[in-house]
Amino acid sequence: LAQLIGTGVKTKFLEKETMMDKKLVTSLQQTLGTSANQNVIVAVDRIFTGSDRLDGSAIVYFTDALCKISCEELNNPVTPRMFSLQKIVEISYYNMGRIRIEWSKKRHVIGDH
Repeated sequence: LAQLIGTGVKTKFLEKETMMDKKLVTSLQQTLGTSANQNVIVAVDRIFTGSDRLDGSAIVYFTDALCKISCEELNNPVTPRMFSLQKIVEISYYNMGRIRIEWSKKRHVIGDH
């Protein structure tokens, strides 16, 4: 039942086949929706916290791509966002332990942003 609700099966189909109480089905949907959202948030956060394991050239490419996305987000006239800009700050913090050569390349990319 939980797998069916998590996949987005319509409640009316579940009620006919299983004769579940509507409150129980709604409660399960809310619980699964919340945990699915939390899993996505954790997975996205791992991308950034794990950036300290990238090699020197990979972190420069990652930072460059993040800066480009951030520019697009900030230049949106309707709804500018600061998500990627915040993530640039976070990956800079997570990667403080890098050697000076790697930092200088990364700093050049961020400085242009």
